[in-house]
Amino acid sequence: MCRYLAFLGLLLAACAESSTEPDDPSDVKLGEPSDDIDPEIIGAAVRTNSAHFQMCYEEGRQANPELAGRIEVRFSINPDGTVGQAMAAETSLPTQVTKCVIHAFYKLQLPRQEAAIIAQYPMFFQPS
Repeated sequence: MCRYLAFLGLLLAACAESSTEPDDPSDVKLGEPSDDIDPEIIGAAVRTNSAHFQMCYEEGRQANPELAGRIEVRFSINPDGTVGQAMAAETSLPTQVTKCVIHAFYKLQLPRQEAAIIAQYPMFFQPS
């Protein structure tokens, strides 16, 4: 999360925490997820950002209107509630859709934690 400091009419950003979002999500390797966070909390953050995930799916449907699939996203949550790293633990979606969903996870803001944790969240996509 960045803090903004105003000085002489200039806006300067000083970042205290940052994600380490890689260019290629397949480069990320995370350990096993813990049970230290309620899946409903993750679900609420995902629902808040559902437009990002829906956009990923709709882009995939342009190539395949019948696209349907599942992805399990494994990700680390920093103590400040930001996502530090994310990867597809399992996916049946095309590579482009998978990468888009992973990148969208970096936009999530979760509750503060005492320590960084690893979580995993399933997502399902299908035509309506």
